[in-house]
Amino acid sequence: MYSQGGGGSMWAGEKQPTYAPELNAVGVVAGGVPADLTEVAKGLDGYLGFGFLAFAAVGLDAAYPDLRLDSFLNDTGRQQLGDAKKNACTAELLLNYSFKKISDFTTSNPLATPQWQARLAQNKLGAHPPRVPVFQYHASTDEIVNTPQAETLHRAYCAAGVREQWTTYVAEHATGILAGNADAHQWIVKRFNGETAPANC
Repeated sequence: MYSQGGGGSMWAGEKQPTYAPELNAVGVVAGGVPADLTEVAKGLDGYLGFGFLAFAAVGLDAAYPDLRLDSFLNDTGRQQLGDAKKNACTAELLLNYSFKKISDFTTSNPLATPQWQARLAQNKLGAHPPRVPVFQYHASTDEIVNTPQAETLHRAYCAAGVREQWTTYVAEHATGILAGNADAHQWIVKRFNGETAPANC
């Protein structure tokens, strides 16, 4: 799984021991992982992938009504995000919101408030490292989900004793999945075959 899916895979790995201990998990494969949403947001504000930041905020607000996103929006924010929720998908988010800024849509930055900071921290990977081997990969020049925050997760897992292989590829976000797909597939096949997982911590 990759990008948001990579985040989902890693969350499944972290939650599995308590949420589904009956599963015989053999490993976790995750690429382009948005491990720290605060750091990902910093890399998107004013840049190409701002639309993804805007919709991540909409999604968090839907999951946590206490965040009250609407109370931070200006008229432009209410109009454009309201329209985007009805009509936008990946292409529209890239085409219509590239290089926009949080300040274009808000009266004040919600991400700076204690409520948002608490929810972002709650959604940060790393607090409960997987108990199975991990193959984590990332594009070296990822312009959407910045690479340093993913590498920070790699270091945290290594420090916690996770048997992890961390691999970067010369690629940007969209091509990162293609660059790592074959290695990811081979890695998980070998785990199902019972081979010992490599690690480069």
